[in-house]
Amino acid sequence: MAREIELKIPLTQTQYGEIENYIYGRKPHSELTFTDAKKLFKQDEYFSRFTTRQERINSNEPKVIRIRTEECDGKFQAYFTIKNKQLENGIEVNQEQETFVENPEVLRNMFAQTGFIRWFTKEKKAVSCYCRMQGSQKEYHLELEQVNGLLYVEIEYTKDDEMPENVQKELKLLVEKLGLDSKKRDPRSWVEILNEA
Repeated sequence: MAREIELKIPLTQTQYGEIENYIYGRKPHSELTFTDAKKLFKQDEYFSRFTTRQERINSNEPKVIRIRTEECDGKFQAYFTIKNKQLENGIEVNQEQETFVENPEVLRNMFAQTGFIRWFTKEKKAVSCYCRMQGSQKEYHLELEQVNGLLYVEIEYTKDDEMPENVQKELKLLVEKLGLDSKKRDPRSWVEILNEA
């Protein structure tokens, strides 16, 4: 099981373009380094035994039961993920289990036969990269994304080598160096965001 500390912030078109310029090196950043930029397309399908959000919240079912199909550089991959979420100061600190899936249709059939329903789907077009701050050894995964048409940046740290509070402080600093307001981080789930859009 891996720990994942992440945040997401909504962007204006101008902010989106600025970060994209940093990622692709069209505009250098004096304090941040961006590497390994790739274009991604992800489709996430979420499953549950329950039909309402409140039932899911009240149950002991993992908060995320997901099949993700992903296209990157012409390659297709699929993953099955179980995630338990927890919010700390508007930043997610998650426990996640994920595994590669050769044929996601097998899982879809298993869910259908065991009473699970697909209750939510989202599509994400993203530029994925790694970001490092000058003077820091930590490498963050950053995705500049369009999720069902909404512009966001998501930044996560997945190693267990640091106390969550230290990572959260550095995440806040990284966000500020990107020219964003860390107070605008969005603690809502994608379900809540897209249902309210």
